[in-house]
Amino acid sequence: MYPERILKALQRAQAYIHAGHPAGALEDLEKVVAKVPKGFEGWLALGQAKGMLNDHAGAEPCFRKAAAIQPKNPDGWHNLGLSLSTQGKLEQACAAFEKAASVSAATHPVLVYNLAACQLQLDHYEEAIRLLESLVATKDDGEIWTLLGMAYQGAGQPQKALDAYRHALERGSSGYTLNLNLGTCHYALNDYGNAAKYAQLAVDAKPGDDAALYNLGVAQFSAGHLQPALDAFSRSNLPAARESHLLCLNYVTPLDPLAVKAEHEAFARRSFGNSPVFAATVSRAEGAPLRIGFLSGDFREHPVAYFIEGMLRQLDRSRFKVYLYSTARNGDAVTERFRALADGWHDVQGCDDSALAAKVAADGVHVMIDLAGYTDGGRLAAFARRLAPVQATYLGYCTTTGIQAMDYLLTDDVLDPPGLTESHYTERLLRLGPVLATYTPPPLDVKIGPLPMLQNGYPTFASFAQLRKISPDTLDMWCAALRAVPNARMLIMSKGLHAPDAAAELLDQFAERGIEKSRLQFRGAGSMTVFLEAHNAIDLILDSIPWNGHTTTLHALWMGVPTVSVRGRHHAGRFGEMVLSAVQLHDWISDSAAVFAAKAAQMASDADYLKSLREHGRDRLLQSALCDHAGLARRFEAACELMWSSRSRGHASALHV
Repeated sequence: MYPERILKALQRAQAYIHAGHPAGALEDLEKVVAKVPKGFEGWLALGQAKGMLNDHAGAEPCFRKAAAIQPKNPDGWHNLGLSLSTQGKLEQACAAFEKAASVSAATHPVLVYNLAACQLQLDHYEEAIRLLESLVATKDDGEIWTLLGMAYQGAGQPQKALDAYRHALERGSSGYTLNLNLGTCHYALNDYGNAAKYAQLAVDAKPGDDAALYNLGVAQFSAGHLQPALDAFSRSNLPAARESHLLCLNYVTPLDPLAVKAEHEAFARRSFGNSPVFAATVSRAEGAPLRIGFLSGDFREHPVAYFIEGMLRQLDRSRFKVYLYSTARNGDAVTERFRALADGWHDVQGCDDSALAAKVAADGVHVMIDLAGYTDGGRLAAFARRLAPVQATYLGYCTTTGIQAMDYLLTDDVLDPPGLTESHYTERLLRLGPVLATYTPPPLDVKIGPLPMLQNGYPTFASFAQLRKISPDTLDMWCAALRAVPNARMLIMSKGLHAPDAAAELLDQFAERGIEKSRLQFRGAGSMTVFLEAHNAIDLILDSIPWNGHTTTLHALWMGVPTVSVRGRHHAGRFGEMVLSAVQLHDWISDSAAVFAAKAAQMASDADYLKSLREHGRDRLLQSALCDHAGLARRFEAACELMWSSRSRGHASALHV
């Protein structure tokens, strides 16, 4: 019970609070709690007033006292949960919300919503989903659907998240966050057109927003819309956007390697030029093993893993120690294999540059290898500050890093022929012989079928290239090949082509070049088994420019299907030549795009030759340098020793092993 004078003061304060003027309530409420220290309403109102004034640290003890006075009143616990969650004390906030629910006769929807939001912030996605699914069944509200979408998204269920966000749209929800999340879900489902659409709506809702512009750039890049992607990346200030801008430049035709190098060097100067250098001074006793570190976000189911694991397993571990630094957010069975083969393993996704450098220094790494470049998971800012006495970039990026502290770029004799491409790089080139890396076939028992053209009566061309690789010049080449072989058909299987808009856009591009729809078949990406089995429906592959296929070319050879390629002027434009040369299929390499169609027609005309390649292609691949893991390991070991012994000799010329 409150004395009359104190009751009037409480009522005055509550009126101020309800009117949105909490400052006017404070003096009365301080008197109320001083006179009636066991009054629930006074402490509750004082906490509310302080919270409205953003004094959440001051509000928290008020709500705790209110909850202690009336522990069976959910209002005290609920308000305490709100105060704690605002302060980022999420575990405590969840406990307070759960206490409010346990003492409430009828749980209020707002309480469930707040508890779910708190669980979501804690990444307790399944619990948030359980709460929100029960809530939306009784309260069909756009905000609840939006939060449920976020929970599904966090749990890795993009289709369910997309459906929830659509419900939110239908119920009148809109705005930046909803559109940003819609775009992200569409992207996760490889629907790049809608991903770009909603990213643009997020930009419209919040002009100049860095995250929305970055998402827009990523979606356009994946859809193969390179200039819109470059425009979006250039308008975002996120480091990832600037790095993606550099990567995107490597797909633009015509490609100028010197201009690409200049862009990379300018970016490196702007971004890393003033960064303090780490003290990467590590000695090596005579006869001691050379310690090699590898940093990547791709020690998982990824092409980089296919190309590095076989060689790592063949390294002489009495002479070389291997330290792996993973920047991946999540791992898988492949990750566990890499973890087991390392002398030292570190998950460094959450480490800043200094913490990463400390781990590398503690391991005493002599030679540090970057396997990512300007791709997801790369840490070139740390390399720019010198993680180890010798640093090299290898395999994960197709061109220079532009970083002065990156001493070497590991390549091969075909991708970078001696005397032709040194000017494309800031780094000193070190060539590993005939192939850049070795191939580990997928561990799947997919049989090679008979040559389709023998049954069909016509050849089937194909491409498994990403949409970003299907440049206008590539389409010109493909269509010239289709015109040169009038009865040929073509299958294109790529992420994103399951989306009707993407398929229609590509069909229009073929139609503009005179190729009718009846000759084309489009398919979206599937599992590795589905991908490999698709090779049993095709006779030969047509390569892309300016960036050739690499992994897809090797998988195709594994399935007995050769590729017609073009010899380019730069590293990524010679992947086809490198692979085909290694398996002695030199005749499949065109000297220029102008003669590509004639080469494709020539190869498609010889069914007996294609049948023989199909029957013996797998053995041809296995017996080549592309599958000689031990041979590459010996050359890689020699390269590392050479880099270490040459560390003080400057960067005057390229090296061979």
